Amino acid sequence: MFSIIDRIGSHSGMHYFDFAFVREGKRRGVFIDVISNFSSPSDRIKKAIPNFYAGSRIQKICSFAIFLWKLSISILVRRKNVFIYYSFGEWIDFYLLKILSKVRIKLIVDVHEVIRLDDSGTSALSQSFGRFYSKTRLPTIIHSLRSSEILDKTGYSGLRLKVPHFRYLFNKGYNISALGSDVLESVSKKKKNILFFGHIRESKGVDYFINAGQYILQNQMDQPCHFIIAGADGEGLLKSLKLPSDGFSQ
Repeated sequence: MFSIIDRIGSHSGMHYFDFAFVREGKRRGVFIDVISNFSSPSDRIKKAIPNFYAGSRIQKICSFAIFLWKLSISILVRRKNVFIYYSFGEWIDFYLLKILSKVRIKLIVDVHEVIRLDDSGTSALSQSFGRFYSKTRLPTIIHSLRSSEILDKTGYSGLRLKVPHFRYLFNKGYNISALGSDVLESVSKKKKNILFFGHIRESKGVDYFINAGQYILQNQMDQPCHFIIAGADGEGLLKSLKLPSDGFSQ
C-alpha cells in the first residue's frame, strides 16, 4: 500500500492532484492513502493533519506543532506502507526529508520542484538540497525536464520515474444562473479563451502567462485569443505586474 504525504493539500490546490493520483491508482487496482489537510469521503480520504498555513502567526505555530505530532502518528500507524512525499524545494521539505530519510520506512520523493522557483540557485537552500540529493539514493518521481536537469547538476544518481502531471479532475457541470456578471463578462464569445486558474503567486509563473499572452496578441496569431486570470491575488501581484487591459481580464 502507498501513502502520500501532502503538507499543502487544499491550501494551494494540491488536493486536486491527490484526487487524480488516488483515482489513477484505483483504476489499476492499487490503493493509495493520503495524509493531508482535507477530506474526501468519495475517495476514502480523511483529514489527517491541520492546515498550518491558515490563521494568525500564533495559530500557524500551534498548527505546525500539531502537524508534526499528527504526521509522526500517521507514519507510525502506516509504517509498513511505501510513503510518497511531495517536495516543493522549500526549507520545510529539506528538514522533513532529512528526518524521513533516517527513519526506517520505504520513501519515494515526488519532486514537484527540486528547489523552489524563486530561488537563485546559489543560496544556502539550494546548496543544502544539492548536498542532500547528491548523497541520497532515495527513488524520485519527477514531472519536468527542468527538474531532471537540476537533479543532474546535484550529482543525484538514484532511481528516477518520469511521470507527466496527472490531468486534474473537475466537474464540468455548472449552473449558469449562479454565475456572477464578473465571471460571465470575463469570457469572450468571439475569441479563444485561455485561462490561468489558481492562487496568483510568482512561483506559479503568472508573469510568464502574461508575457506569453502579450506575445500572442502582438503577433496576431491565426485565431484571436483572450486571456483570463482567475484566482485569489492576496499579494497584489497583478497590480505590480501591471496587467494589460487589452486582451486580458481578471
